[in-house]
Parts: sequence; structure tokens; C-alpha cells
Amino acid sequence: MTTGIIIQCHDKSTRLPHKLFKEIGDMNVIEHVVATCCMSIADVVIIATSTDVENDTVIKEYERIKETYPKLKIYRYFGEDNNVIARYYNCAKEYKLDNIIRITSDCMMHSNHIINLSVKTFFYTKCDYLSFFAIDGMDTEVMSFKALEEAYNNATEDYEKEHVTVWIREKSSLKKQKLEEVKISLDTQEDLDRIKEIYECQAK
Repeated sequence: MTTGIIIQCHDKSTRLPHKLFKEIGDMNVIEHVVATCCMSIADVVIIATSTDVENDTVIKEYERIKETYPKLKIYRYFGEDNNVIARYYNCAKEYKLDNIIRITSDCMMHSNHIINLSVKTFFYTKCDYLSFFAIDGMDTEVMSFKALEEAYNNATEDYEKEHVTVWIREKSSLKKQKLEEVKISLDTQEDLDRIKEIYECQAK
């Protein structure tokens, strides 16, 4: 069973042009995101962009850093740039992903520990979709390929196609879980048992 991070990525920001390539410390924003994702338990990390010529900068950046991050792959979607759900679906199919972690390319303060906890809790709760939106900039979503495929087949509104998981969250009957609703503080024996199970949880 393969679990992969798909980082949706384009170089079209209007509020802060070329924001992914702004230097913070010794790396630019997108490399910070890639480095964090590659430290997680995901099997593969994929930068998913489109064939729009404006995204050639993303491809060049991938070529620059790919040797540093062996987990890192690239996917370029031959379709409408704003149809991000189709980009995710086709990327997941190409790389044969059973489970998909959605990360956006401008969340450079993300934590591999939050990614790992999200994935393990996703397996522990046996849900189809898990979200973590408690901290802006550390947003994490984990979904089964089944959930992504249902969203791809049923999303009809432009905003559902652009924001990938809106249909899952608002319209699906799939089993959903919020990470922030799972108790992981330690007070009782029941808490200890739960934490051990989550800590040791792997894909079945």
C-alpha cells in the first residue's frame, strides 16, 4: 500500500508574485515544503503542477533540488490549470497511490510530525478522509484513493474542482474525521492505549 504526498503547486500568485521562490533562511519557500514532506513517513512526495507555461519555473526548481530529495517526483497535468481535483486524481492514478496527503506549496512552516500524526490517525480511525485545519499554514488532509475518486467523479462546481476536497467535506457520505477531535493527551489508561495504537498504526 502506497501513501503519497501531493503538493499542489503553481507560480501564479498575484498578491505576492513568485512567492514560492522567496528565500527564507537558507532555502526558498517550496524547498522548505519539500524538505518537510520528505522527512515524513510518506512513501513518495510529488510536486503536482500543470503544463501552463507560467509553471516552467516549478519544473526548473524540481530539476534543481531532485537529487537532494530521493522521495521527490514531479507530475505535470495536461489540462485546465484550475481543475486541481483532476490534477490530483490523475497524479494519484499515475503513481498508483492508495492514500493521498494533500499539502499546498505555500505552507512552508509545516511540520513532518503533524503530517505523520495525521497519517497514523487516518489509519487508526479507518476513515476515508481526515482533516487538520486547526493551525493556518499547517493544513493537512489525508484521503483514500476511493474518496478522491468519488470527489473527482461527482464534483461539478468550479470551486469544488479548484479546492479538491470541498465535495468530500460538504456532500459525501464517506467516513470523515477531524484530527483535532481525536484525544491524544494522556490522562487515563484508555488514553494510553489509544496513543500507543495511534503511534504504532500502519497501513493495513
